[in-house]
Amino acid sequence: MDGDRPVPGNIRRQVLALPPDERARAILASDRPADLIRALAPQDFYLSLVEADPDDALALLAAATREQVDLVLDLDGWDGDELAVERIGRWLGLLHRADPEQLVAFMLEADETTVVLLLSRLLHVYKLDESTAPDFWPPEDRQVPTLDGLYFLEPRDEAPEEAFPALWNALALLREHSRQTYEALLEQVLCVIPAEQEETAWEHRQSRLAERGFPPWEEALEVWAAGHLEQAPVRAAIRERLAALPVPEPPDEGPDRRGPPPALPVPLPRDATALLAEAARRLDERTRTAVAHGLVRLGNRFAVASRDPLGDPATHAAGLRAALSHVLLALDELGATEPETAARALARIPTFDLCRIGVGAVRERARRARSLAEGWLARVPHGRARLETGLDEILGGLLLSRPGLADDGLVRPFRERADLERADQVLDVIGDLGAFVTEMLGMRGGDDLPELAELPARRERPEECLWSEIVLTALARRALDGPMRPVPLTREEGRIALARLLEGTAPPRRASSRLFDLAREAGLGQAAARHLADRLEQDTAMLAVDALTDTRFVRALLFRLSGA
Repeated sequence: MDGDRPVPGNIRRQVLALPPDERARAILASDRPADLIRALAPQDFYLSLVEADPDDALALLAAATREQVDLVLDLDGWDGDELAVERIGRWLGLLHRADPEQLVAFMLEADETTVVLLLSRLLHVYKLDESTAPDFWPPEDRQVPTLDGLYFLEPRDEAPEEAFPALWNALALLREHSRQTYEALLEQVLCVIPAEQEETAWEHRQSRLAERGFPPWEEALEVWAAGHLEQAPVRAAIRERLAALPVPEPPDEGPDRRGPPPALPVPLPRDATALLAEAARRLDERTRTAVAHGLVRLGNRFAVASRDPLGDPATHAAGLRAALSHVLLALDELGATEPETAARALARIPTFDLCRIGVGAVRERARRARSLAEGWLARVPHGRARLETGLDEILGGLLLSRPGLADDGLVRPFRERADLERADQVLDVIGDLGAFVTEMLGMRGGDDLPELAELPARRERPEECLWSEIVLTALARRALDGPMRPVPLTREEGRIALARLLEGTAPPRRASSRLFDLAREAGLGQAAARHLADRLEQDTAMLAVDALTDTRFVRALLFRLSGA
């Protein structure tokens, strides 16, 4: 039988290494399920509970501690600063089904302001005696049930069906335990002013959440405030100082550190978290625990900052994913890409500061993106609308209040140097396109290019003439020994230009050195030249010779509506 004996740390770690939807089964199959349940941190308990099967969830609730139950209601029982009446009622119903005494204990031991608020939003309470004003008497047009002939109770319309039977039974038990407490509680519910009570209960809830690592929203936003760490030289200086410090001595091997490192239960690729897991094995128990707690609290900050519902497990997963991603990015920025050097960084730099180094690297790119979006792209006609989808998605991800990397239609956190390099390449391309358009073509606002007064073939709107197509057409004109202007080509001009811009006459074709020479002449950097070459190759690499200037297939160049 369980007796609140301490649970060995390795057993608890094994359970927490499982995905949340597998934890409940593992806990309940253990030799001491109740002890193991109570040994879980409240947040770990919540994430295990909401992913468990219904019967397993009841077993978890039956053994839960006061702090665990409080966090369940604090996370999922509110919508912003308003009580989520339906969800809170369902949770109280589940708590009663798990163990009626658990609901009674909640009424007795939980924050009194919160308990009174919950009851007042779920129940109508009436009182019938000579000392009570008639306004508080039960209505005469219907029969209202009573436990004692003095206080009468009925469910509010917005309360879920399961809430009233649970509260009725729990209040009956409370009356048996302590009639004085029972009457004092109902007196408060009878006289409460819900709006004032809700404000006070919300403030108490915020204090409890802050103690659990969920700070107020304004404070949580600090995780995105990189400040001076946006400057690459500052990060480079930190990297140099870190490299001069000794690598921490690895701890003695214990039985729980043999074999492969445990996987972290977060939605990141396994290879992405391998570095952290290997580095953690090289830290002593105290430092490793501090790093783990720091990562969880950092994830909570990201979760709160997102303003997504804290009751949704996906919010917690996304927060932890963001925390781990930015810490991994910081390790990469600091050159700590091996377990030994990563362990040194984790041991010497607080987790929050590591995250800000990663955020700083992202913010540096976000600042560049903002400069482009508010610069030439805002001044010229059809600015962002003429960017290719791939370029605009990366730019858009960096312009978000919480910058991320657009990847397969979603925006995810940056987590490695390759992600930063990908963003850098896109920003370089957009910047070079802008320099060409504004300086070489003279577009600085106002009217569109005169060459596009008549729309080219297969373009129905001006914004369908993309910047890369405009620049490639100008380069094609230059390849024909003409001025570097985006005058749409005839099919014959296109055939000659493509022969000069591509290598070979048969598929697969590749961009010729002539294209790169013209790009340099136009002042385009390597990233932009490669982007234009890729754009042209995508359209033409596998086409037959007679299809090279067919406007159905070649969109990289602008062709006239008619003309041989």
